Amino acid sequence: MLARVAQRVLEAYNRRDLDLVALFSDPEFEYRPGRDWVDGGLVDASYRGMSGYRRYVANADQVWAGQNWLTPRELVDLGDRLLILADGDMRAQGSGVPLSQEFALLCTLKRGLTITAQEYYDHAEALRVVGLS
Repeated sequence: MLARVAQRVLEAYNRRDLDLVALFSDPEFEYRPGRDWVDGGLVDASYRGMSGYRRYVANADQVWAGQNWLTPRELVDLGDRLLILADGDMRAQGSGVPLSQEFALLCTLKRGLTITAQEYYDHAEALRVVGLS
């Protein structure tokens, strides 16, 4: 069931149906982008609630001209946490250059809803963080 929900949420993200993503997020939801984007000054370190998450997606869409898709590869059920490993495919707005990158999202769950989500751009790093190197 978790795999099916994760698949649906990624599909909703890919078509920017953030109302559907919100159904699986706690009202106190916090989204933390990957350090590379934060350190590069592209996004803030943290976004709160769905309004904050919507701002994050809008910022990312500006960088990638709305061409940023995730394809799931693996789901790791860690009880109260869920690790989604995916492939990210993007196209830069200015140059049109395509980019493929590993993407991982570590979600902490509260009452079955995501309360925090942390991005990683390296599957090995995300697996190390959860103790599965």
